[in-house]
Amino acid sequence: SMNGQAPLFDSEPLIEESARRKRRRRWLLVGLALGTVSVLGLLYGVGCWRGQRLLTQEIEKIASRGEPVWYADLAPRPTDPALARGRLIAATVHTLDRVPYEPFDEAIAAPASPVIQAKVQPLLDAHRPSIDRIIAQLRQGDCRLEYDFQTPIPFSTLLPIVQDTRMAARILTAEFRIAAARGQRAQAIQAMTETLELDDVLRHEPFAVSQYVRAAVARYALDDLQIALGDDAFGVEALLGIAPRLAVLESRFRVGPALRSERAAMLTTMENLGRLDMSNVLEDPARGVSRTRALLLTHWWGSWIYRPRRLHQQAIMLRTMSRMADLIDLPGPEAAEQFAEADAVMRDGELPLCEEFSSHLHQLRDAALNHRQRFVSARLALAVCRFRELHERLPDSLSELTDSPPMDATGLLSGQPVGYVKTGDGFVIYDGSPEQGRFEVRFAR
Repeated sequence: SMNGQAPLFDSEPLIEESARRKRRRRWLLVGLALGTVSVLGLLYGVGCWRGQRLLTQEIEKIASRGEPVWYADLAPRPTDPALARGRLIAATVHTLDRVPYEPFDEAIAAPASPVIQAKVQPLLDAHRPSIDRIIAQLRQGDCRLEYDFQTPIPFSTLLPIVQDTRMAARILTAEFRIAAARGQRAQAIQAMTETLELDDVLRHEPFAVSQYVRAAVARYALDDLQIALGDDAFGVEALLGIAPRLAVLESRFRVGPALRSERAAMLTTMENLGRLDMSNVLEDPARGVSRTRALLLTHWWGSWIYRPRRLHQQAIMLRTMSRMADLIDLPGPEAAEQFAEADAVMRDGELPLCEEFSSHLHQLRDAALNHRQRFVSARLALAVCRFRELHERLPDSLSELTDSPPMDATGLLSGQPVGYVKTGDGFVIYDGSPEQGRFEVRFAR
C-alpha cells in the first residue's frame, strides 16, 4: 500500500487459480471434442462395416446364381458369333438413322391414297435392300449388339441402333399397308412376317428401354395382322402359318434378364458416384433436376460422409431388384401384388439412390405381360377366324373353338379367362379390361 502497510489480500493465488480453471476448461473441451469425434468415428466405422457386410452378402448370393453382379459382367466373349453378327446388323440398321419417318407414318395412316403411295414407294425401293440384309443376318443365328461394358457410367450408354430398329419396323409396316391396299397380299404377308423377325435384333438387349422398343416393333406386325384378318381376301389359311411364330415370340419375351442387367448397371453407377461426368445421368429437367442440382447430388451421394448410407442402399437395391427380377415374368394378380410391394421399396423416399435409378422400371411388368397377352390374343383370333371360315359365323364363345389346337385362354394379367366379345363388325379379345392384351378384328364390308 502507499502508506507502507501490508495489502489486505494477495491477488497472485487468484490469478493462478483462474489460469488453472481455464486450462481445465480447455482440456475438458478438447476431451469432449475428441470424445465426440471418437464416437462419430466409431459410428461411421460401424455403419461402413455393416453396410459393406450386407452388400457383400447380396453380391455373393447373386454370384452364386451365376448372374451378373457388375456391368462389366455383361460383356459377351469377343469371339461370340452373335456379336459379330450384331456388328453387321448394326451397321445396316444405322443407315436408317437419317430416314424421315413422316412419309411412312402417312402411308400407315392412309395407305390407299395414290399421292402417298407415289411419295413413299421410292423410299421403300431405296431402303428395301437394307431390310433384306438385316433379315438375312437374323436368319443365320442370334444377334448381340456391342456396348462398352467397361464404362463406369452405364446409364450414359447411347442406344441409336435400338431406335433405328423401330424405323425398320415402320418401313415394313408401310410396305404392308400399301401392298394390302393394292391387293398384293403375298407381299403384304411377307412384310408382316419380316416385321416379326425384327424381334431377334433386340431379343438379348440388356436395357429396359430396349425391351419397350422391342415390344413396339412387334406391335406394328400385330396391328397389321388385325387388318389382314379383317380382309377376307387374304384368306385365313394364308395367315395360319404365323401362329407358330406368335407362340415362339410370346415364349421368348421375358424381361427378367434385362432387369438383372439393370441391377448390374445400377450397382456400377452407385459405386462410381462423385465423378464429374456423372451429372448428365442425374440431370432431368422434367423432374426438376437441373444440372447444378445434379452435380450437387452426385458429389454428396459419392462423398465419404454418405458412404455408410450408400452401401446400405446398394445392398437393399440388389436384394429388391433380385426379387423383382424373379417376379416380373410371372403371370397373375398375386405376382403383380408382390412385384408392386418390391417396387414400393425401390421408390421409397428414404432410399433416394434406389428411387433415382429405378424410376423407369415400375411399369415394365405390366407392359411386358400386356405385350405377351397380345400374342396369345392374336393366336386366339386366328382360331376364331378359322372357325368363321368353316362355319360361316363367329363362335358365341371361345369354348366352341374345337377345330383348332387347344390354347390356354387364361389371361396373363388377370389370371381369369380372357374376354371375347362380338362387335357390330367383328370381335375383340382382351384380358380383364378392354385395353389389356387387346386384339380386335373388324371385317371389311
